[in-house]
Amino acid sequence: MLWGLHQADFVKISDEEVEFLWGCDEKEAGKKLLTEFGVKLALITMGPKGAYLVNETASAYAASPKVKPVDTTGAGDICGGSAVSQILRIGKPMETLNEEELSQIVRFASTAASLSTEKPGGIPAIPEYDTVMGRM
Repeated sequence: MLWGLHQADFVKISDEEVEFLWGCDEKEAGKKLLTEFGVKLALITMGPKGAYLVNETASAYAASPKVKPVDTTGAGDICGGSAVSQILRIGKPMETLNEEELSQIVRFASTAASLSTEKPGGIPAIPEYDTVMGRM
């Protein structure tokens, strides 16, 4: 796993994985990923507490919207994929994203992940873009 982190530009990792690997919080993990592993953008998911997104120049938190979870299968993957979709939409290099852009990305990703838990299954629970935007 540590070897793979050295190969990545973008990393999505959970707070549980961070605790297992380094025994630290999301801010420390983000800094470690950027400085020690050369990651350009790090997304640390924190389940119902939200997510943290950081690059070398900015960072942003997003709380998860309140939902009634049915199944959390795939929520972390949906968070990561939703973040990537927004990064591509913005069209800038990850390391140049500013705080406002990071905030929008992590809010969208956290909202999409949260909404996905309201339905059973992984892929069938991926919310539509307009649904996510409507909950933000």
